Amino acid sequence: MIPLPSRTKAVKNNTFFAALAFIIKTILMFINRTFFIRYLGVEYLGLNNLFTNILTILSLAELGLGNAIVYSMYKPVSEGNISKIKSLLSLYKKFYYIIGTIILAVGLSLLPALPFLMEGEVTVQANIYVIYVIFILSNVVGYYFAHRRALIFAYQRNDIESKVSMITQIILSALQILLLVTTKNYYLYTGAVVLTTIIDSVLIYIISYKLFNDIRGSSIPLEEEDLKEIKKNTKAMFIHKVGGALVFSTDHIIISSFLGLAVLGIYSNYNLVINTLVSIFGLLATAISSTVGNLIVEGDKKKIHQIFNVFNFCQFWLAGFALISLVVLFQDFIELWLDSSYLLDFNTMLVIAIAFFIRQMRGIVNVFKDSAGLFVKDRIKPVFEVLINIALDIILVQVWGVFGVLIATIISSIVTSLWIEPFVLFKYLFNQKVTSYFLRILIYVIIIFTSLVGTYFLAKLLPFSGVTNFVLKILICIVVPNIIFFLASFKTKEFKSLSNKVFRRT
Repeated sequence: MIPLPSRTKAVKNNTFFAALAFIIKTILMFINRTFFIRYLGVEYLGLNNLFTNILTILSLAELGLGNAIVYSMYKPVSEGNISKIKSLLSLYKKFYYIIGTIILAVGLSLLPALPFLMEGEVTVQANIYVIYVIFILSNVVGYYFAHRRALIFAYQRNDIESKVSMITQIILSALQILLLVTTKNYYLYTGAVVLTTIIDSVLIYIISYKLFNDIRGSSIPLEEEDLKEIKKNTKAMFIHKVGGALVFSTDHIIISSFLGLAVLGIYSNYNLVINTLVSIFGLLATAISSTVGNLIVEGDKKKIHQIFNVFNFCQFWLAGFALISLVVLFQDFIELWLDSSYLLDFNTMLVIAIAFFIRQMRGIVNVFKDSAGLFVKDRIKPVFEVLINIALDIILVQVWGVFGVLIATIISSIVTSLWIEPFVLFKYLFNQKVTSYFLRILIYVIIIFTSLVGTYFLAKLLPFSGVTNFVLKILICIVVPNIIFFLASFKTKEFKSLSNKVFRRT
């Protein structure tokens, strides 16, 4: 039997290496983007962003299979049922092979439609079809190794993924920057992604194969009941993940189709910052997901609910701080990093920040909901969210441009996900009414809004400009909202519980 690490140790270990990997990848990503804009320009950047989002939709977020796989492994991993784990892994290997082949075929079939997704004349000096095929290959190759990656997550060894990711990201960034400086060749730049994806996938496969040496060889077929459960969860997660992919990725395609690659390129710089923050919050979700899954398997609903409240409190503190920092610092950061020609207007920046905050409001709810296997209970919700978002996108982009696209995303989230997801979680996992959750959220939002107004207007009073102004604004963002958050919450159970865990001697 392969031993599982303790929950505390797993969370600390996974969080540390995920954070380290993230810091390295983020620094390299911004350096890479700076060189990209300097040597290739904003329209190439728009093309890069467009193809990335097309492939996100094509991949259909793993058809929801990734979450369903890890969820179905929690129990056999906890019980040390090697035979069942081997059977599950064999099935997933077949699934992923089929998925990779389907994505390759569907992706290639879309080649004739590419010109219709780019408004105006495309001036990039590259064959868009060749570039698109390279993007497809970089996306597909990972699927043929993905089943062993799921095993690592099920055993709470996310730190392995982080370590390998650090190595491959360093190789990729160094290679791409070298190619940009020496050749300015976009084909070679995108081709480097295929190479490092192969390296990453092979490394994960080899490490997993050696680490879990009991999980090898032939396997027996799964029982019909297990197959039905996996299919049910996969179908439900398919709808959820496709819904998420469509809501966020179609925004970029709509912008390119109606406003052009150059506008998409400018927006993508803001989106890079947002995705960086999303990844930070993803560190928490990734680090605790396996632990939450194992906790749910034990079945102590009172304890699960208490831990949920602590994590949700932590999420709102961090999300509120991020929202305030974005509103105060975003425009200054873009201008200092690039220049004023890459700025969107203030209102558009504001809705970008609000859309990010709303997305994070759902974070911990979805970690617990997915870990509990509640994929089926709200499977229709993403359909309505996508339909509302796309319909409003098409209408509002023609009226308000990028601002309209973001308003559409916010509206679609508010009328669907923002209330349905917690309702399902509280009804089917906690067996409680969701009213207390919404009251708690209302209090958090009032505290955050108050902090935002105070911080923003205090920062506006600064009589400086340039780097000095930016640094002082950072200090204000660090001090003011966090003091307000502390004063508003230090007597709560969640704050005390979090403090005890953070400062407890181990």
